[in-house]
Amino acid sequence: SLDYFHKIVQPDGTEKIIHALGQIIYDDNREPIVINGSAQDVTELYNTRLKLEESEKNYRDLVELSPDAVVIFYRKKILYVNKEFVKMIGAKDHNEILNHDIYELVHPDSKKSAKGDLKKLYNQEPIGMVNLKINKLDGSVAQIEIKGMITSFNNQQAVMGSIRDVTEKIVAEQKLRASELSLSKAQEIAQLGSWEENYQTGEVYWSSELKHIFGVNKIQMIKPGQFWKFVHPDDLDWMKQNWLQAENKMVPYRGIFRIKLKDGTIKHLSEQAEFITDSKGRLYKVVGTVHDVTQVREYQDQLRNLSAHIQNLQEEERGRIAREIHDELGQNLTSINMDIDYLKSRGKEGADQDILNRLKLLSKSVNHTIKTTRRISQELRPSILDDLGLKTAIEWQVAQFWKRSQLEYKLNIQENDEGINNEQSIAIFRITQESLTNIARHADASEVELKLHFQNSSILLEIKDNGKGFNTNKTDAENKSFGIFGMKERAAMLGGVLKISSQLRKGTSINLELPLKPN
Repeated sequence: SLDYFHKIVQPDGTEKIIHALGQIIYDDNREPIVINGSAQDVTELYNTRLKLEESEKNYRDLVELSPDAVVIFYRKKILYVNKEFVKMIGAKDHNEILNHDIYELVHPDSKKSAKGDLKKLYNQEPIGMVNLKINKLDGSVAQIEIKGMITSFNNQQAVMGSIRDVTEKIVAEQKLRASELSLSKAQEIAQLGSWEENYQTGEVYWSSELKHIFGVNKIQMIKPGQFWKFVHPDDLDWMKQNWLQAENKMVPYRGIFRIKLKDGTIKHLSEQAEFITDSKGRLYKVVGTVHDVTQVREYQDQLRNLSAHIQNLQEEERGRIAREIHDELGQNLTSINMDIDYLKSRGKEGADQDILNRLKLLSKSVNHTIKTTRRISQELRPSILDDLGLKTAIEWQVAQFWKRSQLEYKLNIQENDEGINNEQSIAIFRITQESLTNIARHADASEVELKLHFQNSSILLEIKDNGKGFNTNKTDAENKSFGIFGMKERAAMLGGVLKISSQLRKGTSINLELPLKPN
């Protein structure tokens, strides 16, 4: 029998592909007598096959160049893998993988689910992207995402899987979740919340701890502007003003404020925020942290109250000691001086000159001791402060300061100080005393100016010198000045504030502001 293809050329030059079938008939001598046959024009079928073969070649080339790993298998046997699959599985070449059982590569933890998904695929059920564990040839385990589909391969139905190794991605996600958990725990321990607001999309993010601080449900979405509803009414205006100033200048914001929760709880919070711009300089987003300092603030209030109590006790003790020095020691010294004068008067005639000289020296020493006693008594607790008021007490204090330092000074004190209570008078007097002492010891100044006056509902004290100044940027630990710390504490205990500004070789200015009615 004959079965062959051949090409023929028609008279018009057209080429055709002919599929010829035939049978040869032989005589008794096995000589061919007749050939019976048929011919079929298969040009179109032939061309279709050529295109199909070219398409399959192009498809294989495309699969081979795919960035994803590809495997084709029928039943369990692997029929084809591309180079990315060879690389992913850790094989030397394609031949090391071909004809292997596909399930040998699936990790035991994933075999059951893999068989179930494959069954769905054969039943034409959608399965989407599947996550599996596979065993690599080097013994390691990889996590993959695989998308399967039914295809035709070598004229038989097969399964093709497109695979991505997501091991690094999953490890990174696990590390990220662990990091987020650690961050959340750290924020919870530190009572520190974080937030972020995107000014271009309007999205607002609050960390879990921040929501806890504000008494907000952890799954609740935060809306733009919702924060301001929590701010204590007494802090709202000044905080908005400070916030807008920072936003307009694009400078970091720092502040301590109060919030009021729905149940009436008041918390003290410390906030820091930074403004971030895009490439065109427009505000892109703001990020910040909020620290719950309520307990710290309570401790500070308790310490301040304790400090105030100690200072009150100290003032009382100073007053008592000053009175005892003035009344007891002063009277005794005066009595001794009177007896000395008596002895001097009785020994004018015939007395030993050496004794008279000694009595004179002794009288002089007693007088000096009386003056010293009075000075110490006045410095401990000047009676002039209680008897004649703050203005006179400061004038006396400055006069004493001038006697010790001989510095030029200017006084500008408002006459009417009746609105100042006893605690405020003591605080202003002590701050003035400490300031003048520091000027005398450290400033190397030649002039001092002191102003005390009222403005609106505040008492203002300003003390300036033209001395050498100092670096105010140093921390309290670096300055090591308990005097300055004590002055600030005295001001804070009465609801006021004390500010110190200084420039090297340009002098120092101390400014005290106290409310007439303590707040």
